[in-house]
Amino acid sequence: GIILAAVMAGGYLVLNGETHLFGIRISNEPLTNGMLTLFYALLAGASDPVRRLAGVFNHLQRAAAASDRVFALFDRTTRLHEPAVPMKLPAKAGRLQFQNVSFSYQENEPVLQSVTLDVTAGETVAIVGPNGCGKSTLMNLVARFYDPTAGSVMLGGIDLRNLRLRDLRGRLGMVTQETLLFNDTVANNILYGSPGASREAEGAAARRAKEHWFINERIDAGWEPES
Repeated sequence: GIILAAVMAGGYLVLNGETHLFGIRISNEPLTNGMLTLFYALLAGASDPVRRLAGVFNHLQRAAAASDRVFALFDRTTRLHEPAVPMKLPAKAGRLQFQNVSFSYQENEPVLQSVTLDVTAGETVAIVGPNGCGKSTLMNLVARFYDPTAGSVMLGGIDLRNLRLRDLRGRLGMVTQETLLFNDTVANNILYGSPGASREAEGAAARRAKEHWFINERIDAGWEPES
């Protein structure tokens, strides 16, 4: 519609030798065909960048809205407290114990009630149950994303609340239901949780996850694509 209006207005000015349109001065002298053609060429050349700028502005608006939510999360304070005098885990942490653990996300809506569980070193335990029965909550307590509302979670005989979060989580590995891959190399995705790990540790992790062969044989770029 705007382009059609520009064509009609320009044609009127050129054909009639006018300098005004609806009483508004458009040019200091009558336009020629060449001047009008040049104007249309410039208008066509500017339309695509302007349209792209509109798309960039939309992205900026979306980013600003997302930033508000992200910064609101950054401003939140944790309910977890670091111990004044943290204890240290031994090289072999030993058994994991839940001692009469109860937990609720909302008051008067318990998710776990008086759970007692003892997992020895090297033992594999499968926790099975319907959705919402507290399976993920148990794992969240092990990683100390939350603290129990009653009872205690012990690792190697030490209450998790007596450990520094960094020390505790540095000894844990977690595989979630949803897989997330970053737009980076396979190697950097593996090293995400331990950036300083050696190449040997990286390969060992891939072998334990049954991915070593797949990375070498099925991924064209392999571990590190050539730059």
